[in-house]
Amino acid sequence: MGLRNTQIRGFPGWLIVSGALCLLALFPRCGYARSYAQADSFRTRLADIDAEMRSIDTEWDHVDAQAVEVKEEISRLDRQSSLGPLDRQRYSELRRQSEQHSGRLDFLQARRGRLSEEYGFYALKLLRALGPEIDLRREAYEREPADSQARVTRFQEFETLVLERQKIRARLARRGRLLYLELDIEPDDTPESLREKADLMADNRDLLGRLFEALNSWKRELIEDREILEEVRRLEAENDFFSSPDPMGGQWDAGWSTGSEGPISLPPSLADLAPHLELSESGETRWEDLDSLIVRIERVEHELGDDIRAMDGKHRLMLEEAARREGDG
Repeated sequence: MGLRNTQIRGFPGWLIVSGALCLLALFPRCGYARSYAQADSFRTRLADIDAEMRSIDTEWDHVDAQAVEVKEEISRLDRQSSLGPLDRQRYSELRRQSEQHSGRLDFLQARRGRLSEEYGFYALKLLRALGPEIDLRREAYEREPADSQARVTRFQEFETLVLERQKIRARLARRGRLLYLELDIEPDDTPESLREKADLMADNRDLLGRLFEALNSWKRELIEDREILEEVRRLEAENDFFSSPDPMGGQWDAGWSTGSEGPISLPPSLADLAPHLELSESGETRWEDLDSLIVRIERVEHELGDDIRAMDGKHRLMLEEAARREGDG
């Protein structure tokens, strides 16, 4: 008996089969729909965290300004040789306020630190959710006819998500060494949650790895510049080459060796490392400090390498523990 004649609870067999095939075809789209919902929930959480962090920053500035005023008044009273009854009472009140300010600032700092770590955690989750969404937008863009307005619209949607992912990666670069310490194996972790943590760890390790590679590339460029500069200086010292008249009666340009080439500038991709490299907020330093800068780069490279190895180790342990708990279950 063929499918066309098959009956299941009153429905023709061909309808059952075709319906099942339609459902199977929809499964990938359901996955994308879940990805959309997850991405939106992560964006919402990140926006809430950002708003709370801005509120904390505003309160910090207010409390810190009050604390400075109180400390200045305490210092003024400390400088007096003797205090009258009213001054002593005022002094006690100021000390109490100073302790309150100190306690509140400690609380705000701790709260902001926890929020920063939570931001990094959800940002990594958003990165993972964006992958399928970006793939879908790319497919939609490629399906549209060339030179059509629909193709332009689909490309703009695709580009928006790619830029969002780039911004998240750039913001996460500075958080790498904090995040892997927060992702630990907990007693109540399931094999699934451990694998999810391991995936997040791998994403974070990749972010830090790209930062390490960019730093190493910049170091190699600076070493090449140093070799050129040393050669220029050697010629200048041995032959007095740049200060001698040229055959045409002019002077050789010694601008590169005299510092008129401008400062050394930190590449934008490494801006978050400026404090670690002991650079100013502008990320600039003088060519005279080139040797010292290369030494500092090598120190930061070593620190990043240690962090990357620690992430690799914890990633491996999480996967091993997930397999063990799955076997025990």
